[in-house]
Amino acid sequence: MRITISPTYNNDNKICTTKIQQNVSNAQNISFGAAAELSVLIYKAYLLLSVSNKTAKNFHTCKQVTKVKQSINTLYNDLNIHPYAKAEIMLALSKMRSEIDNSSKFSVYNFFRQSLPSVSEMKKRTLTELIYQTDDSNGYERNAKKDFITSLYNYGEYLSQDFINVFKSLSDVYYKTFKEDIADKAIYGVKKYLPSTLPEQYIYNYEIVKALNNGNHYKYLVENKDGIKNLLHSIYSAAKKKITSKRNLAYTYYSYDGNKNAYLDISNYDLWTDYSKIAFNTALFESKGDSVKLASSLNIDKYLADDIIKDYQVLDSAQNTLDKDKKLEIYKQRVNDKFKFIVPDENTQSNSPKLYKTIYCKYKNILNFINKTELKEELENIYKEKLSDLYYRYGAVYDKCLRDNPTDDNTFLDYIRMHSGF
Repeated sequence: MRITISPTYNNDNKICTTKIQQNVSNAQNISFGAAAELSVLIYKAYLLLSVSNKTAKNFHTCKQVTKVKQSINTLYNDLNIHPYAKAEIMLALSKMRSEIDNSSKFSVYNFFRQSLPSVSEMKKRTLTELIYQTDDSNGYERNAKKDFITSLYNYGEYLSQDFINVFKSLSDVYYKTFKEDIADKAIYGVKKYLPSTLPEQYIYNYEIVKALNNGNHYKYLVENKDGIKNLLHSIYSAAKKKITSKRNLAYTYYSYDGNKNAYLDISNYDLWTDYSKIAFNTALFESKGDSVKLASSLNIDKYLADDIIKDYQVLDSAQNTLDKDKKLEIYKQRVNDKFKFIVPDENTQSNSPKLYKTIYCKYKNILNFINKTELKEELENIYKEKLSDLYYRYGAVYDKCLRDNPTDDNTFLDYIRMHSGF
């Protein structure tokens, strides 16, 4: 006999305690060891915890939640003993928010007890290991898998590559409609499902939609193309905010050619790398060479916008020049101008972190312009000494700051020394 642990709700979204107590009574009459115990405990816990609760608010609740976690742990160690163990674990975890472990009362309750994995850790283990062991042809396990995945989305706990990997692995034979139902939530951003971590959610939502691009969901994707476009717009808008959140930050971003570094201070940088580059290039394209418009779009000073536009004008001019010597002269003139160019805060008198970051920004700006040309090796050789001087100037200011403030972190300096090439 199958043990059902999913609660029944009335129209007011409340737990029907009579039905639950009935199921508890039935489950107690079945000898399935830890699985039967888990089913009983889940129902008891539900008398105290509604789906909307995030933390254990009293010691009685803490006790019930701890028993559920103990039963889950027992089943993890004996998956082969009970035929529905994997399903029971996924169903149990689908009823619990990870935040439940954050309760101060829960911490006190568990202080003198054997340590158990957190709900978050249990979910991660299930997402990275157990869920791949389920038998999709088994309806009970398949539905438990759906409940678990749905709960991660509904609780805003899906913002990870582990979730995306699982979603991508779902077979369209069994999960085609289910995948499209989750994609609906991702595309149209139902407010009740929006996680607190913003705006990264848009990227993961888009990854969910991309998982449907396998030829089996063509009709769905076509019917929802406008919603997908709006989702992408949200991503690019958020990406642009990342690189324009501070005055002249976008110029630093440009100088580093969009590569990750310790001085941009952009959270979750790796996640935004591709989208930030597209957002920057879109702003550049839409400016149509108008530095006032570009400065406004990127939140930078006009003279910095002039510098960016000039780079691309010179690159375009040189590429249309067939004579190599003339091409080299065009590039040299631009590099000479860039060494003379005064970037923000370069003339400050104090040996401050702001100054060494400025000097290094200028160094990277020049080097990255050289890297964009077809004569990279020739220009690096011509300007090797001047680039080295600029780099060592940066190092001198950095070392001075480090001596004045011994707690300053030199990790990034070590990184620069390993990768600079000069």
